[in-house]
Amino acid sequence: EDREHPFLVLTTMPAVVVIAGFITNVSDFARLERFPGDYAAGLAQGIYNYFRDQGALDPPTGHGRG
Repeated sequence: EDREHPFLVLTTMPAVVVIAGFITNVSDFARLERFPGDYAAGLAQGIYNYFRDQGALDPPTGHGRG
């Protein structure tokens, strides 16, 4: 049993657990409450940048998302 990481993910696809802060920490809680979208936007941008830099993304077409 892994007491340091007490979670279990049953998946065959790549996955990651992101800990953006702790609601029991006053500073973390205030930041999470004040800027909730910043964490999601930062993670999404980082993932996009990684795949872009790997050449795994098609150039944007100007239609829809991308």
